[in-house]
Amino acid sequence: MKKIVVIGSQNPAKVSAVKKAFNTVFPKEEFVFESLSVDSGVSRQPLTEKETKKGAMNRIKACKKAFPKANYWVGVEGGVEFVKEDLLLVEWVYVLNTDGEIGKGRGLSFPVPTKMAKDISRGLSIGQSNDSFFNKNNTGDGIGLVGTLTKGYITREQFLEETCIVALIRFINRELY
Repeated sequence: MKKIVVIGSQNPAKVSAVKKAFNTVFPKEEFVFESLSVDSGVSRQPLTEKETKKGAMNRIKACKKAFPKANYWVGVEGGVEFVKEDLLLVEWVYVLNTDGEIGKGRGLSFPVPTKMAKDISRGLSIGQSNDSFFNKNNTGDGIGLVGTLTKGYITREQFLEETCIVALIRFINRELY
């Protein structure tokens, strides 16, 4: 029987990353994926790690409310966090299962370029700043800032796929948790 995974985003990079992560971690399982546009309950561009984590949690709650009979609910939230003089990009993935267990994964983090950090501090999202600064369109749904800065060596989808796999650790090592 196919398991239902509900993703609290319709962002193509996020949805694809979650699908790939589940299919990688659970190769013998079959899944049906549903993606929903849900309110994260936080600002459009979370400016602290705490707010970013809250956004991921709120997304899984909204998914569960919309699809209570699913097997997994996934919240993916990107944000930034000031650490000393650096504005760091942070990504969190939360995965809730039917037993009420929550797996959490934090993505790699890197400093946002100084000129872009000023834009973000003034209210632009990471994606808006990336698009404006590099004269691109809709990078938040595509390669993301990490893809732009690494010249495509790491895309946002890859970045998030690994983060989602880390969030699934709890479910592939249940005896340890």
